[in-house]
Amino acid sequence: MKNLAAFLTPVIFLSTLSISGCANLHQEHENDPVKHVGYALRDIKTGTIITADDVVMKEIPGSSMPADAAPWANILEQRAAYDITTGNIIGVRDIDQPYTPEMLQRLTIDEMPKGPGPTASVIIATRDVPADQAIVAEDLTTAEIASKGTPIDAMSTKEHLVGRQCKFAIQKGQLLMQHDLKAK
Repeated sequence: MKNLAAFLTPVIFLSTLSISGCANLHQEHENDPVKHVGYALRDIKTGTIITADDVVMKEIPGSSMPADAAPWANILEQRAAYDITTGNIIGVRDIDQPYTPEMLQRLTIDEMPKGPGPTASVIIATRDVPADQAIVAEDLTTAEIASKGTPIDAMSTKEHLVGRQCKFAIQKGQLLMQHDLKAK
């Protein structure tokens, strides 16, 4: 019984810390609810069934969640429709789920938050870029948008994009994000 108490004390303590951490996180982001997003823990090849060993759930401010990020509840046991690189957010197209016009609209510069306050520099497509095509400097421009509301994996420097290939077609005016790119 003494061993059981020794084991349970740290478990109860850690559980309490975890619960209080969630409450603090919620209070911190009271006006920006936390969302759950899935990140690849390892490279996931096309056709692989995604398991809990392949992904981790992270909590991020809702305003930073990319519009095309797959809901956490929809990721596990899905077949990867494209290669997914370690550390990337898993998007709906990665698991062959519907990519709606509303998602695309929310990823264009016209729909990005503007206004007073801190801004973030992001990279925008100046023209349509087909899937599998190498990105050239002329495909890209820089724009300033409100920091709050900038997708967490939005690209901010052209140098990291030139020569890379998109997994998916990118439309003129669309933000470029890390999870839209093929592995180097």
